[in-house]
Amino acid sequence: MVISRQLREGNQMGWRVYDEAVEMLELRFQYLPCCFRWRGHRFRATAVMAVWVRRKQPWHRQGGRRFFQVRCAEGDLELYQDLRTGAWFLRRAKLLPIKAVGAGNRWPTWSYVWGQEGGPGAGWTAVVR
Repeated sequence: MVISRQLREGNQMGWRVYDEAVEMLELRFQYLPCCFRWRGHRFRATAVMAVWVRRKQPWHRQGGRRFFQVRCAEGDLELYQDLRTGAWFLRRAKLLPIKAVGAGNRWPTWSYVWGQEGGPGAGWTAVVR
């Protein structure tokens, strides 16, 4: 089984902005995010760390976003719900290092894939054998 992802540049444990749509699969109390799908991967929130609302304009009651900072097994994620449309988005994430899912107790080994400097194909890759 080979798992590959280029590591982020700079602070590997910092926040990375995505601002991409997610599919909300389950809500707690019809309000808090519980389970959602992003980029084909299913995430389950184990804790909601913070909730806040930002209005687009102070006088505009229907617009704005409701933000949720949640903790999942994969790390901390910041979701928001567009209050006008009801759509959900992943604003940013602080993901933990890569886990080898389904690899049992085997640990991944890291190897560097050579490519053009700064170009596609170059980066660290986790390999589970």
